[in-house]
This record gives sequence, C-alpha cells and structure tokens, in this order.
Amino acid sequence: MRTTLKRSAAAIAITAASAAQAQFYLLGPSDLPSSVTNAGLVAGYDDTGYFTWSVANGRTSIPGAIPGNGTGGIPRITENGQKLGATNTNPNTGLTEIASYDTASGTWTTYGGLGANSDSSVSGGFGMNADGSVQVGNAWINGGTAHAIVVRNGVLTDLGSNVAGASSRADAVSNDGHLIGGYQDQEDGYRAAAVWIDGFEQVLTLGGNPLQQVNAVSGDGQWAVGGGGYYGNGSAYMWNPITGVKLLDNPFYDAGYELTATSVSFDGSVVIGYGQDLFFQRMGWIWTEATGTMTMESYASQFDGYSGEFLFGPLAVSQDGRNITGYGVNADWSGYTGWMISVPVPEPSTWATLGLGLGLMGFVAVRRRGKA
Repeated sequence: MRTTLKRSAAAIAITAASAAQAQFYLLGPSDLPSSVTNAGLVAGYDDTGYFTWSVANGRTSIPGAIPGNGTGGIPRITENGQKLGATNTNPNTGLTEIASYDTASGTWTTYGGLGANSDSSVSGGFGMNADGSVQVGNAWINGGTAHAIVVRNGVLTDLGSNVAGASSRADAVSNDGHLIGGYQDQEDGYRAAAVWIDGFEQVLTLGGNPLQQVNAVSGDGQWAVGGGGYYGNGSAYMWNPITGVKLLDNPFYDAGYELTATSVSFDGSVVIGYGQDLFFQRMGWIWTEATGTMTMESYASQFDGYSGEFLFGPLAVSQDGRNITGYGVNADWSGYTGWMISVPVPEPSTWATLGLGLGLMGFVAVRRRGKA
C-alpha cells in the first residue's frame, strides 16, 4: 500500500508558515528514544546508559541500569526535564528497582518492591506522568510472578492481578494519575490489555475478546491505546472509559501488517505506532482524525532534514503532538539510528494572518494500491 497526500489551500498556507522550519533530526546510531517533551527534549537509552537529547544542548549521558539482562523498564522524562523515570540499582542491595533520576543533582532515588526478586530484579519503572509525581511499572511477588505497581510521591503500592497466580504490569499513566494502562496475563497465557481507574482493574475487550496490552494513555486520561491483534482485524485501538473501543483504520492490512499503537498525544488527537507482518518486518505509522493512518515516511518526507530514512519504530509523541521520536534505519541502510521529527509552534502573528488552527497540517490522505 502507498499513501499519497493531497493538501487544501489552507493547509498549504499553514505549511508555508510553519513547516519550513520543521525539522527531521538524526540521533545516535545505537539510540533507542522512548520519551519526548513539548520542548523537544528526548529521553532514551543506548548500550551504555540512559541519555537526554535536544537540538539546543545536544546529548547528555546518564549512568543507570538500562533494560536488558534481567532489568526491565522504559525511561520517561518530565515536561520540565527535571526528572527521569526508569530503573536503577539500589546501592544497598545490588538489585534493580523502579527509580527516578534528578537531572539537577545527578542523583537516583529507588523505591523498592513487593518483597521478592527475580535474579537481580526487584521492580522496574515503565511509565511516568508529566510532572513526575506518579510512576508505574511492576514488581516481583515471587521468582516467577510480578504485579503492576504505582509509586505516588515516593510511596509504592501494589495494583494487584485479577487472575490468581498471573502477572500484570503498568506501562503508562495519565497526568492526574487516575488512569493507568498496561497488561494482565490471562489463565491461557494471553497478555491482555488492562487499565486501572483509581486502582480498580479492568481488562479491555472487543466483542468479548481481549485486546493486546495498553502501551500508552493520553495525558488527559481519556484514551488508552495499543494493538487490536486478531480480534481487532489487525488495527490499533483507542479506548475511552465512556465510549469504549475505537479501531483505527489500517490501510496496510492487505499487505499483512497488524498495527500496534505505541504513544498518544495529550488529547488523543495524534497516535503513532508500528505495523508488523508475519515475517516480523515492521513499518511505522501516524494517525490523526483528519489524515487517517499514513506511513511515518510519508509524514516525514515534508520536513527539512529527512533523506529517506526507514522509520519503522515510532515510540513517543509529545503531549502537544508536534514532536515524534523513535528508531529506524539510515537512508543508505548502513545501520540503525534514533530520530526525531519536530514541528514548531507558529508565531502569534502567523495565527493572526491565517486565522486558522494547525490541526497537524490539515492533510487529507488519499490511498491507492501499490507497494508499502
């Protein structure tokens, strides 16, 4: 499938005013970005430790216990850039725990677990809200089972599991901390989507069948996103506590790709993710109500600095939907690379001249059959 773009006159005017300064940036060759702020501050990790990166200040390395070799977690950065939520080693025990890093003092704080460990892991940090007051993840209750946890202002709480003896994990949390998303293992081993609303767990289903795990929730607490899998006809989903499940369009289904959402903007207006086929080949995509689902390459091709990189791993979108980061392959296929797309906020004078809102470029997607 190939996605082409048709723009209205208004969209062209907006593009001329703002997209000329929009940029596509390459990060390091081994960088795995996993978080980005409205100001364009990226956080992630590579094979040596955590890092932050911005256009203005470049790269800052942060030592810590990165995911892998029994350590779990995903680094997240606060909107003000003052705290990194992740996983690190407790110096008193030598075991890894859900933790936060103060970027000003350069110090880590670990938050413990639920009284057990699996090898060197006690707990792991997978998500954090915008101000860093709430962190989520999981912690071991014995050597083979872990429960979803939440850390509020330094106090760790067990979110439990609604299937006896099965694991759960929390991966994302809304800005106010009321909506938490993640997964719940089922008795048959299926890893189902789960949400906790004010601590009460609910498995997300479509037609009575469980959806795939929640990877992100919107900052306003209205949306949880993930992959529909077999029961969702290969589409990514958005779930709202009142209206339920909304399946996003999948123009790549005929080519064999099942879509999974990895991140969502504050109000749910922008969703990103990846598609994977039966041969484990991946492609990146972006969705808005106006455009539907298009490839990340189609979206990136309008921005300065993009030279044909294969953007198969979009992982995070900023709360305002303007900055997107992930990983992919260099344009010459010489190796992997981290990347970021950044669309600046137009000057007030531009708004006055145009009398229009951005609406993420106002693109209308027109699809036709062909190569992906």
